[in-house]
Amino acid sequence: MKGRIIARAPATGKCETCKYWRPHVVYDYIGYCEKHRRITMNDDTCPYYEPLEIREGEFYWCSTCKTRVSWEEAAEYLKKGYLLHRGAYVEPDIKEELYSVF
Repeated sequence: MKGRIIARAPATGKCETCKYWRPHVVYDYIGYCEKHRRITMNDDTCPYYEPLEIREGEFYWCSTCKTRVSWEEAAEYLKKGYLLHRGAYVEPDIKEELYSVF
């Protein structure tokens, strides 16, 4: 059973505030759309857009802080204008980028 809705992200119509979009863990201007099943940009728009809802008892990814937060923190961060998502997208080949650092 889903928890009750505590807050909603502003309805901008853009991917970055959509509940189906997961920002890339490193490059937060690109992400994965669960509806389209492909990579999109944060300022893209589409007919499937639904604003993110913060629900009691769930965890969220804060792309502003680059960390996971609880629903209580998410509700407060949303008031401050932080970008929150239901999760982050970690691409399968991210390890290649990590190896190139060393």
